[in-house]
Amino acid sequence: MTDRAFDGVPPAPGRFLKIGEVVREVGLSRPQIYRLIRSGDFPRQIRLSPQRVAWTERDVEHWKLRQLNHQN
Repeated sequence: MTDRAFDGVPPAPGRFLKIGEVVREVGLSRPQIYRLIRSGDFPRQIRLSPQRVAWTERDVEHWKLRQLNHQN
């Protein structure tokens, strides 16, 4: 079995998360998330269609890990 962290292939992005899921996952309000996006401190959403945006689960998890690392 190959370890994806070492074979040069980026991990799969996981699920697409809607804003409500992101809010629940990170514990911030919707306005706080959008302020952090504008300041470059939170991953940008991606456009799935003209009426729908989402975040990749991988990007949100990566942001959470960075927050934990800043606490230590």
